[in-house]
Amino acid sequence: RAAGRRKIPLAMHLAESVEETRFLLHGDGPFLGFLEKLGHGLPFSRVPGMRPIQYAEKLGLLKAGCLVVHGNDLDREDLDLLARRGSSVVYCHGTHQHFERPPHRLHELTEVGINLALGTDSAASNQEVDLVGEIGRLLQDRPEVDPLCILQAATSGGLRALGFDPGPADFQAGSPAHGMLVGP
Repeated sequence: RAAGRRKIPLAMHLAESVEETRFLLHGDGPFLGFLEKLGHGLPFSRVPGMRPIQYAEKLGLLKAGCLVVHGNDLDREDLDLLARRGSSVVYCHGTHQHFERPPHRLHELTEVGINLALGTDSAASNQEVDLVGEIGRLLQDRPEVDPLCILQAATSGGLRALGFDPGPADFQAGSPAHGMLVGP
């Protein structure tokens, strides 16, 4: 509510893993084990029974143009909801690689109109907190992704995610007319 009143985006690490989704759907798995080790149980009286994006929507967290940091475990309904809400996804390639996640569905985000930004996350799960290095590693690891889309995510995508208008551009990489993938 505070972010909404101030008209600033709310950043949340959300839909980061299948384990997170499992915990919110079923109330079990590694997340519950971690909480039990800390001497806690479930943080809710009733298991939500929904995916992280839908749960965030139910709680009213997507209203202010939420920044979804990671968004690794998104289904089609999640993508459509994020697009309708004007949310951005901040992709952190180094962290994604650190946890050996399957390739991120970057092109699907832009296809449905979700703003994509590039981030680094933290030194706890990334080789270095350096956006230029992140761009280089992403270019090397994902040659099928259009380099202009990566550059846009690192620049104007980040500005949009933070609520700034990057200004007009004659050419927007990653737009449906341009496409996210290199090649036919």
